[in-house]
Parts: sequence; C-alpha cells; structure tokens
Amino acid sequence: MRGSRISIQYEQCDGDILIGNGYRFAFTSKKKFNRFIADLNRFFSNTIIDLNHHLSDLQVQFRYYWPYFSKDRKSKNYFQTFQQYQAVKVEIATVDLLLDQMVDRSSRADGQIFIFLNALKISRSIRSICLRLGQIADARSDSHQKILLRNRHEAVNDLISRIERFGSDKRPIDNIEIVDRLSGTQSKISDINKSNIA
Repeated sequence: MRGSRISIQYEQCDGDILIGNGYRFAFTSKKKFNRFIADLNRFFSNTIIDLNHHLSDLQVQFRYYWPYFSKDRKSKNYFQTFQQYQAVKVEIATVDLLLDQMVDRSSRADGQIFIFLNALKISRSIRSICLRLGQIADARSDSHQKILLRNRHEAVNDLISRIERFGSDKRPIDNIEIVDRLSGTQSKISDINKSNIA
C-alpha cells in the first residue's frame, strides 16, 4: 500500500455534505465544515491503518496453511478446504487493490462517498476471509488459529459498526440510501436514532 493518509478535499462549502454511509449534514459556518472534514479524514486515516493491519495478519494466517495443500490430497474434505483456500487467495488480492484505491480516490470529488463504500467492502471481505480461514482451521482441528480468527472477526464487526455509524453523534439532518453503482449494493443505516436528527 502506497500511503495511509486519507485526504478529502473541498474547495468550497455550499452548506451541506452527504457522506457515504447515508448521513447528510448541514453546516452554518466554514469553520464547522472544515472541522467535520478534518474528523472524517482522521477517522478514515485510522480506519485504513486498521484494515491494512487486519489484512497483513490474515495474509500470515493464510500462508500458514499453504504447506497443507500439497500433503492432504487424499483427505475426505480436501476439495472443500481447497476451494476455501482459493477463495481466500482471490479475496486477499482484491482487498489489497481496494485499499490502494481507497487512498487514491479519497481526494476525488466523490471521495466522501467512495471511502465509506470502499471501507465497508474491504471490511466485509476481511470478515469473509476470517470465516473462510476459520473453516480451514476447523478442518485442520487447529483451535489456536480458530480463536485468533474469531477474535479478528469480532474486531472487524466492530469496525464495520463504527464506519456505518460515523457521524451519527454529529446530528445529521437526514439519512438517505446510497447505492454503489459498481456493485449495486446499498448502504443505509436502518437503525438510525431518530432523536439525533436535528
């Protein structure tokens, strides 16, 4: 990964901003707007470091299982385990690419929307990798790796929750549905606390 700093830039504030988790905020001053953008940049700079850390550790766990795939061809669950192994291999490469895109595209005009969608895609892929590696660990009766993967899965779930709820404490004016045009997935906080809306 070439960088870990998210830098959303805005030339001018027209009074409101829509971010990628569906929250829209209105600002009465340029100072408040700039403070919000600084918080957003800081949050995602930290988030991308967390995501990279998770990916790095999962790559190590993934490589841990590599030697077993040349030995266990005669085991009854070899094919199913090998399918999980191949799926993880593809997901790791995809997450690596998405992390670079997240940094590169954060300063574009739609950066405040793109980074949310990308961070959620990356987080969900990392969670999927944890589940797949957990199935491999289960097939190998490797309880230590299963515990590590379960803990990482919980940490990623917490990160997903923080991404989805970013800004909910800053009194958004509404919450709309964001559709990711590339994947067709929707990102909307369905359990928004209505009392936080000004």
